[in-house]
Amino acid sequence: MNAPILHVTDAFPPERGGVERVVEELAAAQVRAGRRVQVLTKAVAGAPAREVRADGVEVFRYPFAARPTPWKYLTSIRASRRLARQIDRESPPALVHFHLTLSAQGPLDLWRGRKPLVYSFYGPWHAEFAVEAEEIRRAAGGLYRAYLDEQMAWQRRRQIRLLRAVDRVAVLSEFSRGWVGQLAPERAADAVRIPGGIDPDRFTPDAVPAIDWRSGADFVVLTVRRLARRMGLDLLLAAVAELKTRGLAVRCLIAGGGPLRRELEEQAEQLGITAQVCFLGFVPDEQLQGLYRAADLFVVPSRAEENFGLIVLEAAACGVPVAATPVGSLPEMLAAVASPYQARETTATALAEVIERAAREREPQARTCREIVSPRLRREYSWPRIAAEFDRVYAGLGVD
Repeated sequence: MNAPILHVTDAFPPERGGVERVVEELAAAQVRAGRRVQVLTKAVAGAPAREVRADGVEVFRYPFAARPTPWKYLTSIRASRRLARQIDRESPPALVHFHLTLSAQGPLDLWRGRKPLVYSFYGPWHAEFAVEAEEIRRAAGGLYRAYLDEQMAWQRRRQIRLLRAVDRVAVLSEFSRGWVGQLAPERAADAVRIPGGIDPDRFTPDAVPAIDWRSGADFVVLTVRRLARRMGLDLLLAAVAELKTRGLAVRCLIAGGGPLRRELEEQAEQLGITAQVCFLGFVPDEQLQGLYRAADLFVVPSRAEENFGLIVLEAAACGVPVAATPVGSLPEMLAAVASPYQARETTATALAEVIERAAREREPQARTCREIVSPRLRREYSWPRIAAEFDRVYAGLGVD
């Protein structure tokens, strides 16, 4: 039996998110192309320690205790290293493909210099953590702030170590390449850009809208986001309120869970737009295409650290125009989907302006997205095509 490709990641189903989807879809596409594929990941409640999924991907899960940092990091490194050794004894991989920094730390020393190593860089761990922890840090005492600062410094050091240890780095966007240049300048120039992909059979303009949300509204906007500070959902709510004063009744659909739900609901109430905003909670992947099709405009209101934005491709592939703030890789993503709706700055007023413009141009932009943009995206960003790009990276390291 041929030696497997081994993907190493903290993020894999049944947990859901952007990285989870990328690893899951890439691994499945590689199996369909005839490869043997394994995934080494952390344990998740309800998931078996070892399984062969219906898509043919074999998954190994190491124990992961939700304990306070730094014990969480230490136990993760030890457990992932033990399981990596077991995999190496049972079925040594032909190549190891790392996806996130923490899960790589244990296995890295085992395979460094022995196996070809690839690292998909999704973004700066320490910087993303800093955005999430900003309010906690402001409210904390000096000792706890020092602890958070040291945690971020450790994250940065570990990611630099990984970037320098692997044989090849892959980035999702030029914005991500810029971060690689800051962390490990010698790796930026030769990093290969391979974007995330979409399922061309699922995300189509033919998807049936989940529900008609238009009742009483002139225009329906949707966002699918974790309810966290850096996602900018407060800006979107303020934009909806501003548009109300301009006479445009916008129905705003917010899909996703997270720590800010109550705060965002209170903001909507204070702004007087509760009747216009629907918090949908977590939406399963298999329902996303119908949700996209229910919207007139998909909005990405991020404040910081948007390293790719797979949802931009998915929404546009469903024939839905996209608007976004000028943050991170979002200008690249808007160019990829031929969207003219980039906010001039990361403010509620700027978002309101592009939403209002999109409402005026609804019919011609929707037609362009359905008839021109969607077919191109489903061709250029299909998972078989993305998997083939990684095949070329692997071949350059001697793995056919």
